[in-house]
Amino acid sequence: MATAASAAEIKKIPGFSLVTDQLKSRDWRINHLYFIKNVDGKETRFNRNAAQKAFAQNTWYRDVICKARKLGFSTDIAIQIIDESIFNSHKVSAIVDYKLPDAIKKLDMIRYAYERLPTTIREVVRLTKDNEAEMHLSNGSKISVGTSYRGDTPQLLHISEYGKISTDNPNAANEIKTGAIQSVGMNGKVFVESTAHGAGGEFYTMVQRAEAVQKSGQELTKLDFKLHFYGWHIDPSYRLQNNLVTITQEVTEYFRLLRANHGLIVDADQIAFYQKKLEELGPDDIKSEFPSIMEECFFNSLEGAYFKREMGRARNDRRIGLPVPYDPTRPVNTFGDIGMDDEQAIWFHQTDGVRHRFIDFSQSSGEGLSHYIRVLKEKAEERGFIYGKHYGPHDLSVREWGNPSVQTRAQTAAGFGIKFIIVPKVQDKGEAIEAARRFIGLSYFDSVHCAEGIKALDNYRKTWNEKLAAWSAIPVHDWACITGDTKVLTRAGKQSIKELPDTGEVLTPCGWKRYVNPRITRKNAPLVEVKFEGGLLVRCTAEHLFLTDSGWKFAISLLKDSLIQSSLSRLPSISTVDYIAFGPVKTISRAVANAFTALCGQPFMVPSLQAATSTIVKQAIPREMASKISNVFHLPSTSQLPGGIGRLQGSSAYSRPAPAIRLLNGIVRKLVAFGIVVTRSDRSLGKSGNGKIASVLFAGLASIAWFGARAIRASIARTNVDTLRIVSVEKLPDLEDVWCLTVPEVNCFSLENGAVIHNSHPADALMCGAMGWVPDNVPSSKPKNKKEGSTWSA
Repeated sequence: MATAASAAEIKKIPGFSLVTDQLKSRDWRINHLYFIKNVDGKETRFNRNAAQKAFAQNTWYRDVICKARKLGFSTDIAIQIIDESIFNSHKVSAIVDYKLPDAIKKLDMIRYAYERLPTTIREVVRLTKDNEAEMHLSNGSKISVGTSYRGDTPQLLHISEYGKISTDNPNAANEIKTGAIQSVGMNGKVFVESTAHGAGGEFYTMVQRAEAVQKSGQELTKLDFKLHFYGWHIDPSYRLQNNLVTITQEVTEYFRLLRANHGLIVDADQIAFYQKKLEELGPDDIKSEFPSIMEECFFNSLEGAYFKREMGRARNDRRIGLPVPYDPTRPVNTFGDIGMDDEQAIWFHQTDGVRHRFIDFSQSSGEGLSHYIRVLKEKAEERGFIYGKHYGPHDLSVREWGNPSVQTRAQTAAGFGIKFIIVPKVQDKGEAIEAARRFIGLSYFDSVHCAEGIKALDNYRKTWNEKLAAWSAIPVHDWACITGDTKVLTRAGKQSIKELPDTGEVLTPCGWKRYVNPRITRKNAPLVEVKFEGGLLVRCTAEHLFLTDSGWKFAISLLKDSLIQSSLSRLPSISTVDYIAFGPVKTISRAVANAFTALCGQPFMVPSLQAATSTIVKQAIPREMASKISNVFHLPSTSQLPGGIGRLQGSSAYSRPAPAIRLLNGIVRKLVAFGIVVTRSDRSLGKSGNGKIASVLFAGLASIAWFGARAIRASIARTNVDTLRIVSVEKLPDLEDVWCLTVPEVNCFSLENGAVIHNSHPADALMCGAMGWVPDNVPSSKPKNKKEGSTWSA
């Protein structure tokens, strides 16, 4: 309904009385007054299509729209904005889009419609300001566009492509949520429309919340978002002659299931259209671009996702989306990614030797090993799990080395009855990703208990390399973002992250580690300023993670006097050089050990280290301790199983007899000491054939003395690192590009004052299990009985 001020002016238009009833009707005006360019670029009178009409009949104060491509919602909302602005005085409208050029195009559409109104209307409501980002009308109405909005209180707000904003620029999405949306009054209108881009982020959360309210049946308040879904099939133009298209059995079955499970009925010409779009887009993108039902909107829609194809196939095979029951006749294995007090993830797994079932998932942040153990016990009590094997990452066995008086976390867990199979670290992350891809291809995921884990796998994606305009092989860590002028500790001293070379070394709590790919992660991100005691100011995103004395916390969650962990020693007696040399000493010592075994052979390593260490400590030490020391030096090895199947042997199994493994060439080898495979010739002569015991003792003594001194000092330094005190955390009005880098080995690095930043991802837990998994045996492909077969079938 027009306000009095505008209606009075418009009634002065000659001939107004002839159409007064129509002009009072908003629906009539929208379907008769305005012109747009159609898909062919031709001028045409705007008339709502089927999807737009359905939406107009069900609109609310706040609407969130999930949709297929090209249904015209942006056009419909643009026409609503210009109509509201002309026929209501002092109407303030705003459009927020993914990129500024996209927002400007929407304002161009509004301007196009205004310029083609009857002259008599334009003479009454004139343009008083007109540029690429703003339009002001003589009745006091204003329309502005941008990538965010903070200004006047708008009565109408349109947010377009919020899904893509949420995925690519989480800070901008949060700014829209906390700024633009909150600026709209309770009686104002908010339109949020987007195609989906991954099962995560603010748009996904908004949809999930609106769907939960919708399913509950409770009455909406003015501040609740109403959920709308419009699939491709609502558009009558989405059809092809069915006699010209060959329909595959897969598509026929897909629509049969849609009809049976969701009551969706489409005709042959619509199926023909879908078939062609499937051939054009492929199975990975068809569901996000042309969803048939609400659930499909977020399937495999994230660009650069590592497991996009595998997760898509799993859904098509119905290995995702259905309950997967716990089989009490089989043990439950766990795959865990257990960082040092950081983000943890546990997958609960069963198998029949060929197929895999993930029946539960748990994720936490800022918890220690005790939390991991507690979760396993709670799951056993709640669901009756009987555990089999526990697979854990390599760092379970390395946290306390250099301080033999303290147990490793693997040993601590063993004290509680949880014996971890430690999966060796892979140097190439791509190997773990490929192993996970193969694993997913044989797996079923419980739709209820694994929902968060499935979402994490869907969203595990690559980093976009702007220089190459391509996806890099490095997993993205969206939350670690700092401004380009922030200095980090490198081998060359303190350097701004934006000035770093493409690769180098940075300081971490584990010593110097290699980094790669310093890059801009987000454009025009909103910032917070973290002030440390001592005056250092760090500008970063609100979700930037700092390692506090109580675990990992977002920058925005830090409080005055919060304590941040540092990589630097505070003890004058322990030089920083000794501490940060810890990493290189370990690397050099391993090189010494490898050179030693190349000269003298592996069998001499344990006795020589036993003799050398006994000489240093002035007392005899047991052979087992020398065997432990030898494990520190050696990387995990891979031996060959019959049939060419690779089995990873962890370096933690020292002095443990191993069964003989006959290789394909007929030579029998044994695993000795630290898991290295040697032949009889190796054991007797050494690899070079001329090993001498004097050389053995000298090399062992030198490496142990050098390594031991540095490791002990590093251990003392590690337990006495500085803690940094927070003075304040404040939101900034600035928008600025933010940067990140990747440290593949430890996924953390230090700012110039030693403050530690870290990141992790739940997909790492599944990759850990996939890399370490070796079946006890390979059963027959036929089930033992009908009951077992039906339990493990799709």
